Amino acid sequence: MDETLELIFNSPEFSADEYDGVFVVEGFALLFDAFAVADGMVVALEPPESMAAIHADYVGAVQRFGEAREDALAAIAGAGSWDDLDGVFASFDFGFQQACLALVSEAGLRGVELEIPC
Repeated sequence: MDETLELIFNSPEFSADEYDGVFVVEGFALLFDAFAVADGMVVALEPPESMAAIHADYVGAVQRFGEAREDALAAIAGAGSWDDLDGVFASFDFGFQQACLALVSEAGLRGVELEIPC
């Protein structure tokens, strides 16, 4: 995941001053793909019974995030500026970050370190 972000934002094509919708969509498509791989591994885990509900919330959020991929990329393509892009992200709230942080926190309390992007 970090490698994908580095590839996007350290690219010679990236400009913080000018919004290039095509470049941003291509970058976020890569990010969605990397995210799907990383989270697919967590989704496939069999959690202990005490963490089953937290894990199920996370899995549901990941699925909603993945199902919205094309809609999100279309909205990103339609953004005309970095400020507009902030609005796009605000409109796609799948409860992912909350579910992810709860899963990572609960695992940490149990002595298990999960390296997943939240």
